[in-house]
Amino acid sequence: TLKLPATARFLITLKTLSDYQLFAQALGPDLNIIPILFLGGGSNLVLEKDFPGLVVEIQNPGRNLIKQGDSKIAQFG
Repeated sequence: TLKLPATARFLITLKTLSDYQLFAQALGPDLNIIPILFLGGGSNLVLEKDFPGLVVEIQNPGRNLIKQGDSKIAQFG
């Protein structure tokens, strides 16, 4: 960790499908109100100055193998 003093004005972490849905509903069509930066799992990012908007940290819950009868469904994310 570089421990640079840069910060984001707002931060939200999304972990579940429900989190994603609530976030999308809350934003609605107003995506351009403030800058939004999406961070995925494994993102390497260095901020050289404060970010004036919302950072959305997406914590990918991993992968699942779901068995339904004779079928298998691979689920990622």
